[in-house]
Amino acid sequence: MDRDLGFLVDILIAARDLTEFKQDTTKEEFLRSKLLRSAILHQLVVIGEASLAFSSAAVAGGPQVTCRRPLRLCHRALESRRRDPGSAARAPGSASRRPWVS
Repeated sequence: MDRDLGFLVDILIAARDLTEFKQDTTKEEFLRSKLLRSAILHQLVVIGEASLAFSSAAVAGGPQVTCRRPLRLCHRALESRRRDPGSAARAPGSASRRPWVS
């Protein structure tokens, strides 16, 4: 169980870092910044790897989590990008300063 606690801490740290990285970032800024995209992707990989490393006892004793909702959200994002491929190329300043991820 100590290993499982370590994996949980890794997930929490990665989630905190991910939130910090995307704070006050617009969708356009995110799409323009290769560094930001790489940093966020890395944190998602850390979360995914740590979640796969939990022991079978921890998985059996924990709540059942489905991955369908996040996958649907990713699919919708890709579909909207296919419908409007120029959305990332709009002029800077034309976008609002609202955070693009809630």
